[in-house]
Parts: sequence; C-alpha cells; structure tokens
Amino acid sequence: MTPSTYDRKLLVFVALSLFFLFALLLVQFYKIQIVEGDKWRRAADRQHHLTVVEPYCRGVFYSNTSVKKGHPEKEQPLVIDVPRFHLYADPVAIPEKYRAEVIQNIQRIFHLNGPDLGKLTKQLQKKSRSRKLILWLSRDLHDALQKWWQPYAKSHKIPRNALFFVHDYKRSYPFGKLLGQILHT
Repeated sequence: MTPSTYDRKLLVFVALSLFFLFALLLVQFYKIQIVEGDKWRRAADRQHHLTVVEPYCRGVFYSNTSVKKGHPEKEQPLVIDVPRFHLYADPVAIPEKYRAEVIQNIQRIFHLNGPDLGKLTKQLQKKSRSRKLILWLSRDLHDALQKWWQPYAKSHKIPRNALFFVHDYKRSYPFGKLLGQILHT
C-alpha cells in the first residue's frame, strides 16, 4: 500500500505546522526571558518580597537622682516613647452609600469640625487604596473607633481593613520639651 500524494501533502502540512508552532513558542520564550526579562523579574520581586517597616521604640532616659541622699528611690524617666496610632482608610473598599455614615461616625468619635472634617471627607472621596486620615491617636481613641467599626463593617459587609491603624511611637518629655534638646545632643 503506497501513500497517496494527498497523504504526503497532509503529512508535510502537519509537520510544517508543528515546526511553525514550535518556532513561535521559541520566539515567545526569547521575548519573555531575554527581551522583557528585567520587567518580569521586577514584577516577580514585587510579588514575592515584602518590606514591612516596624515602628521602633527609641529607649528611655532616667535621672540619676536615685543615687543621692534625700531623693526618691524610684528612677524618674526624663523621656519616654508613648504608643500612638495613625488612622488610614481604603476608600475603594468602602461602598459609596456608606461613606457619609462612616464620615459622620468618625466625626462623632474624634470630635472633628470645620477644616478637619473637610479634609476627612476629601480623603475618603479619593480613588485610592490607602489614605491618611488622622495622625497621632491615643489608645483610647483607637479603641473607641475599633469598638464602633468592627461590628459596623461586619453588619454592612464591608472589609474590616477598610479602616486600619498603623502603630507608631511618639516621644514624650514629662519635664518639658526643652529637655529633649539637652538629652539628644
């Protein structure tokens, strides 16, 4: 049984088609790995490597008066780090219909008015994944907002991290800020 001319042409066509597809695949590999290699390497690094900046506690200075006679036995801190929080929002994650209510509750908890309320409203209207709202909040204000936000977000099916805090430390000088110039010199 001899193959016909049609079968030979079909065999040649299939072989050339496979060769062409293989060549096309090689060209794509060359393009991705050699020509655009740096671009894809940077994209992979962004996906696999995460840099997290942790807040640091700088340390406490104590007075040396406990060594002398007639002074209190307990050491007096001259400078301390007080934990504080920065409130951030993800405006894209908060649906438009709930934004006014969220702004109203934040205003009620933090007693905002005038320009501060305008800034807050402006920040929550932007199309962004991370907006600074309020800086240097105390633990009490942090807890008050969390007490309201967690049940509210759960009941309205809003992601709980649509409002989030960044932990930081603020230097405090119990005997006045002018002492900081002397201590840190």
